[in-house]
Amino acid sequence: MREKEIPNDILRMLEVGIGLALSVSFDDDFMTSEEMMTDERVTTILNDETIREDRREAFAQQTKLGWTRIFTGYISTEWHKSTSELQHKWTSSCIRLFLEWGRACWSHRNKTLYGPAHLQININSAENDYRMKHEYG
Repeated sequence: MREKEIPNDILRMLEVGIGLALSVSFDDDFMTSEEMMTDERVTTILNDETIREDRREAFAQQTKLGWTRIFTGYISTEWHKSTSELQHKWTSSCIRLFLEWGRACWSHRNKTLYGPAHLQININSAENDYRMKHEYG
């Protein structure tokens, strides 16, 4: 990610968010937005005045969307808005990286649980879903 020239404050927020997604105590499928927003790691970022307000808003929006969902393509539009002045656009390449990582984790999990034959069926289905989402909105 450092190759994409992501500003340090955004890189720090992404690292915290990914840490939240990987945390056993943080499950955004079962926690409400209010519960997630009171997590100490989240409040530390939101109260850090060295981080621009629009970028803290992007972090807050992603937290409400869910950090585990960033690996399936659900990324706050606020990230793009908060970095529109940058020469190098990082959002598309990072989204692709998050999707690839999410896919790798999903494939490993399914292969472990169901074996390689089941994995091929699901990959074909997921590829069709991805294509439909991007072609038809």
